[in-house]
Formats: sequence, C-alpha cells, structure tokens
Amino acid sequence: MSEEFEFDTKTIPLDEKLHDTLEELQREGWQVVPGTVPVVVYSLTRPKSSAKTFGAHGTLGIDDTKVFILRDGELIPGA
Repeated sequence: MSEEFEFDTKTIPLDEKLHDTLEELQREGWQVVPGTVPVVVYSLTRPKSSAKTFGAHGTLGIDDTKVFILRDGELIPGA
C-alpha cells in the first residue's frame, strides 16, 4: 500500500529563531524528503548601477508594407 504525502515549499528566515522554526515544522509533521539534501534559496539584491547590461544598441524599424492583419481567415494589408 502506497502512502500519500503533502508537499509544500516553506520560506524560513535564517535568523536566531531557525532552530525553533524547524522544530515547530517537525511537530506539524513536516520532514525533509528522505534521501535528499535540503536546499537553500537566497533572496539577493544589488544596486541597479552595478547590474551588467547585455545586448546590442540600435534602432528598431518596422516595414509597414510587410504588416498584415488576419481578419476572418483573410490577410489584409495593414493601415
């Protein structure tokens, strides 16, 4: 007979209350998935000025002669 499990992702602050929080979750029946290593997800920030920018610089042009509208299954030229 297969046992059913409930799955959830918990957000747990890494502070002085971590041990108490983990004990409370265990009392509620939560456990680490057997055979797996627990993971940590970090919430990171940085000033916008230090963010790297990627991509090309230039202008975008649209050729209106190649723009069509699909209406009732028929292609009609754009306005």
